Amino acid sequence: MRSVLLILVMSSVLYADVVEDVRKIPIGGKMIVILPDGREHFGRLGHIGTSDFELNDGASGQRLTFRYDDVKKVLKGYGGRTINGGRAHLGRSRVIAIVVVGSLVALAFIAASSLK
Repeated sequence: MRSVLLILVMSSVLYADVVEDVRKIPIGGKMIVILPDGREHFGRLGHIGTSDFELNDGASGQRLTFRYDDVKKVLKGYGGRTINGGRAHLGRSRVIAIVVVGSLVALAFIAASSLK
């Protein structure tokens, strides 16, 4: 009984998070919809309803309707293209950029100290 109650509480928290995240995105704003099975849809927010929202899919041009409780996560905006043609999430892109810049700075300090 406890596990069923815990699952219900967790799913309602996820539902509320998805609703809140969708409402933060303006109509026409870029977004990523992540489904529980890992599939991702990139596009622009078309319509916000009480139980669902609509995404104008960037790849196919179709209007896709998602129920809030069928979505794992929603991200505002989307990153550039990756080497294999997919989309890079903004968070991952920032982390990669920070690591690359940090590595270059470290190499510069090592090179400067070895010249002394």
